[in-house]
Amino acid sequence: MIPLDNDYVLYTIDYKIYTYMSTALDTLFSSKTRVKLLSLFVMSPEKSFYQRELERLLGVPIRAIQQEIEKLVSIGFLASTRSGNRVYFKANQDFMLFNELKKIILKTEAIGGLIQEHLMKLGKVRFSFIFGSLATGKDMPQSDIDLMIIGSVGAKLLSSTTQKISEKTGREINAHLYSEKEFLDKFKKSDNFVRQVALGKKVYLIGKEDEFKRFIK
Repeated sequence: MIPLDNDYVLYTIDYKIYTYMSTALDTLFSSKTRVKLLSLFVMSPEKSFYQRELERLLGVPIRAIQQEIEKLVSIGFLASTRSGNRVYFKANQDFMLFNELKKIILKTEAIGGLIQEHLMKLGKVRFSFIFGSLATGKDMPQSDIDLMIIGSVGAKLLSSTTQKISEKTGREINAHLYSEKEFLDKFKKSDNFVRQVALGKKVYLIGKEDEFKRFIK
């Protein structure tokens, strides 16, 4: 038997992981029905759903639901359990890409996309991001959405907008509004809250990470 080089073994493992992740990603985002399912399961990881329930919630034909559920189960994203005559499906939070997937869903299809759409209409927003438990993946279904807005936005308009978002998402929006100057001043003066938020994990909705790092530098 030919001894295997450690580097070769590690390369083989890395390649298999890469191949698995690439295949999983291709599978995850290749249909609109699947994206709807992903959004629902990712944002409600503690809940279980049966197929007719999903049909009603998403407004998608049962046949399409069945096809997509089968694919999501096959890659390990969904786990199934039987209770009586029904089979229930639930997100597998140990799925290799679950946290990354949650960030993508947050920013585009689910809460983040909805917030982003509304914020773009408010005025000059330099940066906006979700922080706190939702950004770190430690949120619960009832957790508030901690939202930072840096820019020139009217407080009253922001309040009415966040109320609309809250009604649509079913989650309380805990919004923090700062002008660019105010945020920078507090950051440079070592304000505990501002520095903790600035240096912590975020899901960017408006603006990019590298731009924000230059902004606070």
